[in-house]
Amino acid sequence: MDDASRDFERMADRTFSVNEEFGTPWSVPSGVSFESTSPERYRLGCHLHGSNETCAYIAQYEELIVIFSIRRSATFDGELARLLTYGEFNDIITDIDAVVSSKLDSSLIP
Repeated sequence: MDDASRDFERMADRTFSVNEEFGTPWSVPSGVSFESTSPERYRLGCHLHGSNETCAYIAQYEELIVIFSIRRSATFDGELARLLTYGEFNDIITDIDAVVSSKLDSSLIP
């Protein structure tokens, strides 16, 4: 296993760890339909910790590891605030994938 693969596995394990006593397991919600063949590997999902939901995406593009994590909902001053939809999360990681893929592709052109 090369360094980038080891880094991906280590970061994915850390990013997607959860103490099930305090939160739900990570899963891909039905509103997230992202698929890509650009990265060597990727992982994504969301999980609930109390009333706070976090969604994350981690991908390995060649030697580059990309991590994006965001609270989808959170409690502020005792009130639940909606921060973004699953569709918006899907759109963001789709855009990240497109930008990283195009930058890597363009770097291969002399």
